[in-house]
Amino acid sequence: MSNPYSSVSVSGYNASPPADDGSAVSANQVKWQTHLEKIGGPLKTALEAINTNVSAAMAFGLGFTFETKSADYTVLTTDQGKIIAVDTGAVTITLPAVADVGTGFPLIVLNTSTGSVIVDGNASETINGSPSHTLRENQWILITTDGAEWVGIIPGTDQTIVKNAVESKTVDTTLADDTELAGFTLVAGKHYEISGHIEYVQNVGDIKFKFDFSDAPTSTGLLIIAADDNDASFLTYETSAGNTRAITTLGDGIQSAISLSGTFQANATTGGTVDFQWAQNTSEAVNTSVAEGSWIRIRQLD
Repeated sequence: MSNPYSSVSVSGYNASPPADDGSAVSANQVKWQTHLEKIGGPLKTALEAINTNVSAAMAFGLGFTFETKSADYTVLTTDQGKIIAVDTGAVTITLPAVADVGTGFPLIVLNTSTGSVIVDGNASETINGSPSHTLRENQWILITTDGAEWVGIIPGTDQTIVKNAVESKTVDTTLADDTELAGFTLVAGKHYEISGHIEYVQNVGDIKFKFDFSDAPTSTGLLIIAADDNDASFLTYETSAGNTRAITTLGDGIQSAISLSGTFQANATTGGTVDFQWAQNTSEAVNTSVAEGSWIRIRQLD
């Protein structure tokens, strides 16, 4: 259904009229009714059908139809050209099989919620080589097919998240995703640069940070952690169990900040996601907080 226009043919048109030899026989006399039946009528029918088909095809033009979804949804072959806006987080939009839509099936998925929205390929089909793509708040993706897999066009190559609220933890030593600085989507095999500035407040004890990859990156470069408290240091990645990369704990400080920079190559097969995690290093009865305005940027290099 990739081409939404249905071609129209003229039926009833007489392409082989009798020769006009000037004779006065009835077979080749000019008769209005004959012209109407053999030319005018068929052309009128064809033109009316063209108008109908053009109107129908325009309905599949990109952006002509806008729909809002608030729950998991499987895209239909009749959704070609639509903008599907998702206004509820933790929703999955599942694409149809490429074989069912053919080459060229433009569709925009827009996340208007404050949570994450997953765009998922049908069965084992991929989007830019990855099984799925995650959209954060106000992100969108233009999707089409090349006849074999889904191709996603994503605006820009930078993904930046800025915290809009303070996040605090008390007596909590378990590393967990920051509620806002998380959910960076990666394209399989691509190289990325990390940068960021994290401000935090602690009264007692250390604080620890980690970048958690859903799928082990193919390679990681040097990650520089520059802390502005008395324990300012330059740290490299540490490999922890599973497929994560951990950052060692930082020293005590009342109000401190760290600057992040480094590179890595996403998992060559799946890409996956990377989340920023943090927690108290040792259990303390006072709040440890990551401040509003902290930010992380992940930029695709190739």
